[in-house]
This record gives sequence, structure tokens and C-alpha cells, in this order.
Amino acid sequence: MKKIGLILLCLICSFVVALGKVIVVDVAGGGQYSSIHAAVSAGTTVAGDSILVMSGEYYFTSQLGKVTVSKKLFIIGSGYTTVTNGGTKLIDVKGDGLFELDGASDGTHISGFRMDSKGNAITVLANARQIVIENNFIIQRTDKYAVSITSSQNDTIRSNIFCAGTDGRENCYGVYLSTATNELICNNLFAGFKYAYYDPGSTNSKVLNNIFLHNGYYYYYTHYAGVQLTGSSTFSSNVIMSTSHYDVNDGSSGSATITYNCFFNNSYSDDKGYSTIESDPLFKNFASSDVFNETSLEDKEYDFHLNTGSPCINGGIPGQYFDVDGSRNDVGMYGGPYPFNNDLGIPTIPEVISISVSPTSVSPSGSITISATGRIGGGGSAKAAKANPPTLAAPATKTTPALPAAKNSAPEKKATPGKTPKSTR
Repeated sequence: MKKIGLILLCLICSFVVALGKVIVVDVAGGGQYSSIHAAVSAGTTVAGDSILVMSGEYYFTSQLGKVTVSKKLFIIGSGYTTVTNGGTKLIDVKGDGLFELDGASDGTHISGFRMDSKGNAITVLANARQIVIENNFIIQRTDKYAVSITSSQNDTIRSNIFCAGTDGRENCYGVYLSTATNELICNNLFAGFKYAYYDPGSTNSKVLNNIFLHNGYYYYYTHYAGVQLTGSSTFSSNVIMSTSHYDVNDGSSGSATITYNCFFNNSYSDDKGYSTIESDPLFKNFASSDVFNETSLEDKEYDFHLNTGSPCINGGIPGQYFDVDGSRNDVGMYGGPYPFNNDLGIPTIPEVISISVSPTSVSPSGSITISATGRIGGGGSAKAAKANPPTLAAPATKTTPALPAAKNSAPEKKATPGKTPKSTR
């Protein structure tokens, strides 16, 4: 049994040789380590290594604290679907946060996790560069930030779902940038935050093709805008919908660029900028009366693609940030060169979920049957494949589905020998 597991592990590792050594973390005991903390801090873990975190619940206790990353690592979860369906969930028990990336962590990728956080889920400290945070579902429960970036450069935050927990709405913050430079925040979904995006002073950052739903609050005579701009950001091709108080507040004294956004069903409008769309974006399956929360991924079948006739089709920035088919930028999370990835953060690395051997013992002349169940993510939609973005692994071409519900994210069926397992999503 152990030998079989080692063979399959070697097969998994062969798919990611280009990323360096692969270190497997498995809370159930099937890897080299049972915690991400131990894998990251191990003396044998070096820059360029990949840490593959198998399905399960990983508790960040007061004893463990947060994971401090001080080298370039590819930290890859098994997807942000439920653990029952093969996902990887990180739970911040004490409130210390989950990941802290220091100035030596340049180029680190964090992908494929469902994060349940009370502290800052991910903190990027001064002098870090080219951090990539993508394909995660981050649930924030207290007055901290889902992602906090200070004095960093050239980072990318894309294809994530950011959501305030049901016990922390009107209190939580989404993405925070402070004195950061050339940041890209694109194709994400933000729902239920006091500030979904708070920029107190970044330089030349771009906030493009996101969806902001029911953010911003009025609290004890204090106004909170869903989006607060102070630095020289470009804020374009976004949908801002059903904001509880102010939608966008421009405190940049004119240094921010706010253009080609869609505003609909917001309580109060502040700074809409130029070339604004002020009508229903006409999502395929999400109305202004709907509410996206931490359970929506499993119990709803919301679809944020644009319906035929949507004013947001070809409504984004003209002449740049084209959609992958070469047409003008669509407004929303499926527009631009990096449309939202619907693969639930499942990496393009084969994962063995279970192995069964029957019978468990045989005579020397007998035979046994070995069955293995596994899965592999598509690595991006067909549009993303055409765009050829710098992802963790080469994307496979397939049709982009709707934002999936639980019934579309079950583990894969048993593999047929000699054939690649197909996704059931």
C-alpha cells in the first residue's frame, strides 16, 4: 500500500518538475508534512519549491500562528470547493491571520484555498515584489483585511472571491494597498465589505474588471464607501452594484482615473467618473435583489456572465485591455485578458483522492485489484488559455462554465486505466 502511494506521488510530482521540488502537505498523514507551517519552515525547502496542500481542514491555532514566507514558493491548495468535495480549507482559529510574506518572498504564488480568516488572511510586507494571489475564496470575519499590501510592487490579485462572513458583515475589509506600486487587482468578486477596496496611497495601480456587490456602510454617522481611492489608481471596467451606502469615493484630488464602470442599484453615488454605464448589467443569473454570501457557492447557482443585450458587453476601456477574442473589453469579471477562472482553484496537478486494494492479501499466484480515484483542474477557461497568462501550470482549453454550485464540484469518478480522468464539474 505504501509503495503504491509513493508511485502515485512520483507521478504527481512529474507534472510540476518545472516548478522545482514538490513538497506534499497532508493533514491526514499522506505527505512529508501534516502542516503548511512545517513545510514552509523546513530547512530543505528552498526558493522555487512547490508546496502542494492536499484536501482537508488545516487549523491555524494559537500555537502555530500564521505562516511566514521568506522565500519564493508556490503554495498550492486542492481548490476552494468544500473539503467533502476535495477542497483545502484554512481556518484562522486565534485571529493571527494565515500568511505573511516578507521582503524575501518575491515571486511567491498562493492559489487554490478556501480561507476562513479572523486576522489578515494574507499580509504582504514591505519590499516584496511580484506576489501572485489567485483562485482563492477568502471569507473575512473581523475588522481586518482579506489582503493587506504595504510598500510592495508589481503584485497580482486575480480570480479570487472575497466575501465578508455572515458574522462580520459591515465590519470587514477586502483588499488594502498602502504605498504600493504597479499593483494589478483584476477579475475578482467582492461581496459584503465595509471597504471592499481601500487605497490610501498606491501609485499606478490598476483595478480592472471586478464585481463589487453590496459593499459600503453607514455606521454611527460615518460614511463608508465600497471603494475608497486615494492614490493614483486606474479604476475601470468594474461593476458596482447594490452598495449599501456610497459606491466609490475619490479622495485622490484628481490623481485617480475612474472610467467605463457600471453603477446599478446603489444607495448613494459619490464619484462615478467618466463614460459611466448606469443600468442593470444583466448577469445571466444574479439580480440586484440577490445577496452573495459565504454559502452562495454551494447553495446557489449564480452566474455573473453577461446576458445578450447587456450594456456591459464591449462597454469597458476602448483601445486597451482587450478581451481574449480581440474584442473591446467587457465590463465585469469575465472581461479583459484574464477572465475569472471557474475551476474552483483546483490546480492542473493530478491529485489522488483515494486508493482501494482488494483483497488486502493474496497467495503468490493470486491477483489483486487496485482502484484509484483522482481529479485534475482545467487550469483556466478557453479564453484564459488564449490569453496565455502567467499561471501555475499550462492551462487546458475548455468552455467556461457558470460559477459552479456544489453539485457541479463533486470529486471525479474513478479513472479508467490508460485514460486521463475527466472532470465532473
